[in-house]
Amino acid sequence: WSLAFLHPIRDKFSFKWQNIFNFKIRIPRRITTLLVVLILILILGLLIVNLLYSTISTYSIIDNTEEIKIGALLGLSGISSERGKTQKSALEEAVKDVNENFSSLKINKKVVLYVEDTERKPDVALVKLKKLADRNIRIIIGPPTSSELNATMKYIDENKIDILLISQSSTSPSLSKPDNIFRFVQNDTKQGKETAKKMWSDGIRLVVPMLRTDSYGNELYNAMKMNFEKLGGNISTKVVKYNPHVGKFAGSLHRINFIMWNQELKSLSSAVSNATNFFSPDSIGVYIISYGEIVPILIQAQSYNNLNTVKWYGSDGTAKNEHLL
Repeated sequence: WSLAFLHPIRDKFSFKWQNIFNFKIRIPRRITTLLVVLILILILGLLIVNLLYSTISTYSIIDNTEEIKIGALLGLSGISSERGKTQKSALEEAVKDVNENFSSLKINKKVVLYVEDTERKPDVALVKLKKLADRNIRIIIGPPTSSELNATMKYIDENKIDILLISQSSTSPSLSKPDNIFRFVQNDTKQGKETAKKMWSDGIRLVVPMLRTDSYGNELYNAMKMNFEKLGGNISTKVVKYNPHVGKFAGSLHRINFIMWNQELKSLSSAVSNATNFFSPDSIGVYIISYGEIVPILIQAQSYNNLNTVKWYGSDGTAKNEHLL
């Protein structure tokens, strides 16, 4: 085409070309030039579009990996921090396995984990939830405790935020309702029932409770109390409740931490002494609902002789605590 339009042939074939196109007769030279320019612009445009498409395609291949953001609210410091650290390690291993599976199957997806430490405090858990939400993270594992879950759940409901929470250990019955929360464990209704049955079968007829004043402690205690009284058992009128100590040293074995529990243990010892006026020590049981603070409590309890004469019963919050071994 360029030869035909731009370089008219003057040799013996010139007449043939002129007969075919007949430019001098049919199309003026100005129009011919305009057509040539338009065709060149069209060709140049096609080349540019092709170049741009190739560039975009190249970047798409490089950046086409879709991130699946997963948040995690874990208690990495303070009471029972060993559980949070174990959970963090398990999550990191799971993310590694999933991403390796995506890679082997040529799936352009990648799970990215964002971990925040709640310190097992409801107010901190709420702050960290907002931080994850600001990152547009809509799937969050945790928080672990019922008190933390209650605080974060209220915020989500009140602000109508589309976030899915996966709580690995919250057991408060009052939080078990249709919502955007998946729970890995059942609520404390059955735990309270089975604990009451266990104590009754062991010959316990009077229970002296010691518990955390939070959602977990109060609701589990109420579940046990209701079932124990149905069996004919008695609950001490002196219920020892405490505000959970928080911070990095709340569950430590430092001597100062033992002294922190003296007031509660003194009240517990007094309640057990009063109970022995009506029941024999082998029919009295101390029921304690706690987390990692169980360790300094039990160590300091040895200072009260009468607390060593009765049976102690714990809960899921203290089960398998390696520091008790």
